[in-house]
Formats: sequence, C-alpha cells, structure tokens
Amino acid sequence: MELLTRVAGAPGDCLDAARALRRLASALADADRLALRHRRFPEEDFAGDSADGFRGASGELADGLDGFRPGVARLATALRGYGDRLAEVQATMRRVRRTARGHGLLHGTVVRLPAAPAPEQLRVLRALAPIVAAAWTVLARAEDDVRAAADLVDPAIRSNPLVAAYPATAVPPSADTGGPVRWPPDETAWPPEHPTPTPEPTGGGPMSHDVSLAVPRRWATRDDPAPGVALHARAPAAAASGFTPELVVRTGPVGDASSLTDWRADALSTLALQLDDLEVEDADLIDLDGEPVAYHRFSHRIGGVDVVCDQWAWLHDGLGVTLTGTVARADYADYCDLFEDVAATVELVPRAAA
Repeated sequence: MELLTRVAGAPGDCLDAARALRRLASALADADRLALRHRRFPEEDFAGDSADGFRGASGELADGLDGFRPGVARLATALRGYGDRLAEVQATMRRVRRTARGHGLLHGTVVRLPAAPAPEQLRVLRALAPIVAAAWTVLARAEDDVRAAADLVDPAIRSNPLVAAYPATAVPPSADTGGPVRWPPDETAWPPEHPTPTPEPTGGGPMSHDVSLAVPRRWATRDDPAPGVALHARAPAAAASGFTPELVVRTGPVGDASSLTDWRADALSTLALQLDDLEVEDADLIDLDGEPVAYHRFSHRIGGVDVVCDQWAWLHDGLGVTLTGTVARADYADYCDLFEDVAATVELVPRAAA
C-alpha cells in the first residue's frame, strides 16, 4: 500500500478569486436593480417607439441578470469552500509526512512500508491510511461542488481551454472511501509523530550486544531509523530499474524457547500477512564464521515493483538479528553478490567489549 500526499494548488488564489466573484455578484445585483428601474420608466416621461424599445431591452437584461447572478454567487461560495478545504488538506498532508518521516515511512512525498517493516511501522501506516483517504475524498468533493456551480453559471465554461486543461482531482484507489468521511480527522486518530522511546535494556539482556557490519561505500544511512532498526542504508542512486536498493538491519529480543528455525518460520508467516504477494524462493541453514545463520530469499511487491529480498538471520543469547537486502528483481543479479559480501561482515559484539 502506498499513500500519496502531494497536493498541488494555492488556497490563497482560490480565496482571491472567490472574493472577486463576490464583488461581481454584488455588481450584477446593482445592474439588475438598475435594469428593473429602467424597465418601469414612466411613459409620461419617456414615450415613443424608442422608449418602448429601451424598456423592453432593460426588461430582457434584468431577466438575464436575475438568472446569472445567483450562479455567480454560488460559484463564489463553492470556490471559497474549495480554497478552505485545499488549505486544510495540504496542512493535513504535511502532518502525515512529518509522522511518516518520524517512523521511517516517507519516500519523497509517498508513504510506504520498507521491505521488512516493524510492527510499529505497520500500526502507523494503518492509522495514516484513513486520514489520507479522507483528505483526498474531501478535496475531490469540494472540486465537484465548484464544477457544479460553474455549470449553473454557464455549462460552456467547461469547454473553455483554460478550464478544460485543469486536471480534476483523482482520488487514488487506495484512498477511495466510497462513503461518508470524518473531517477534519479527530486528534485521537493520529499516531504519534515519533516512535515511542523504548527503555534501554541493562545487564545481560539480549540488547547488551551491538551489531557490527561493513556498509558499502557511498551508501547513505538514516540518522533516525525506526524502532528496532539498527541500520537502514540506501544505495547512492537508483538502479537501472529505477528502484533504489537498500539494506536494513533489525534487532530485537527473541523468546528463550524459540530456536533459530522456529523464530524465522514464525517471522515469515507474519510477513506473509504484511507484504503484497510474498513468495519464499529459497531457504537454507548456513554457517558464517562459525555462527549458524538462517538464509531466505523471498519476493514481494512495493508500489507495483517486483522486489527480491536476501535475508540472513542470527540468534545469539536471545538477541535476534536480521540483515535484509532489497532490490528490484530486474537488478537482482547486479546486487546479490554485494548483499552476500555484507552478510559475511556481520558480527555481534558484547557491549562491554565494544
């Protein structure tokens, strides 16, 4: 699932146009009153064929203004409403992006899960999805009101080249609510903008180890990765397919009763419920520098891209560590050896000796 948050438009320009239309509606009302007065011009003061023609033309003008003026006023109201909704939606999307960035979910202006999401990232995405859906739906409905009001003024307005060239707001399929929406979102609907701090374990617990590995040269690492993520690194540029390869190291405690194979079997079952079209393509139990390591290659889809993940997992004194390399399938042959080289450098170092 991807959440699109970029909303173009200038609310101030909409409000300026609405005020101009209000002034036009007021001027049309003045002209309507003047035309009505001229239609009733006394015959004793203005007689003859010219006078009759003047009164008739004034009457036709008054009738036309009487039908045109309400439409202009309605268009002004609709445009003012659209400007207000546009400002609200843009502010809401900015907050969505702040929240997503705090949880490692923001890619440009698109909110999406990483290849191996943490449970908190899933909760945040599920909380943000209905907020984004409501924002897009509210904006599209406000735009429909503007177009309906423009039709009331003159249906030919839609054929104007400037109007016809203006794209209608398309509600993304993932955001289409298809029914009533709650707007603005309740404060209780928002997830926290930053992950909930986790107390640092002390003593001989599983988090008393650090993970050491060699990151490929020039790969960028995030300064504030999501909870449970020890490292999130991305290639310096997108690969040939357009997808940017990434490496993610996750750490966390694993129950004492779990073996390495049981832990990974449970984890992959959970991932199958979280990722689109997950398919395990290879599985093996290997030895890296004397440590048993569970290896899996699996595929899934991210925003329509078919990606392949190489994943290695270590279980050491109750600490579970996974290294996941993700790349588009079209680029896998160019990166699989690199991922394997990085996996060979992973070490779990006791903090007391670090």
